[in-house]
Amino acid sequence: MMAHVLRCRPAVLVCVVAFAAAGCSKEVPPAPKQTASQAVEQMCVQYRYIRDAFERQDPDAAHGPLHEVGYALHDLEDAAADEMKGSEKLAAIKKLTASLFEDFGAVDRTMHGREGSTWPEVAERIATTINELRGTVGLPAEVAPKKPEMPESKATDDVQPEPAPEPAGAPAPAPVGPEQGSASER
Repeated sequence: MMAHVLRCRPAVLVCVVAFAAAGCSKEVPPAPKQTASQAVEQMCVQYRYIRDAFERQDPDAAHGPLHEVGYALHDLEDAAADEMKGSEKLAAIKKLTASLFEDFGAVDRTMHGREGSTWPEVAERIATTINELRGTVGLPAEVAPKKPEMPESKATDDVQPEPAPEPAGAPAPAPVGPEQGSASER
């Protein structure tokens, strides 16, 4: 069987020997854990993608980051639990992340055709919560809480609504203008 492996897969054998010689057979050390403030910064990156996509009226671009922000919030809870065991800050972080999970989740539910919230309905609350969260972990507030404007048709001052048509056979109203004056001016 070994002859078969050597005959058919010489590249595999070379790779195995090279990895073993380079010391790659050892366990890879775990990545350093994030601090709570680093986790908040990571979550804010996803938040900015979401906010900017909705401001551009491109909800499809916000969809992936809406899922990613959930992972970032989980990472934040884990980092805070490790860093702030038993402190009042940990309780505050849990409350704030629960609020963000609910608001981001409501937007995601709406995007999937279920009952939830639209971005304009929760954007201001999310921004305020993120600022509170940033302050709790010692970061400066960066998010300007403002309610996004709903897209509306813009009316201009020079466009007047069309008057309703007069019923057939009704007398036309007498024009009132500067040349005739009004009853109070006579």
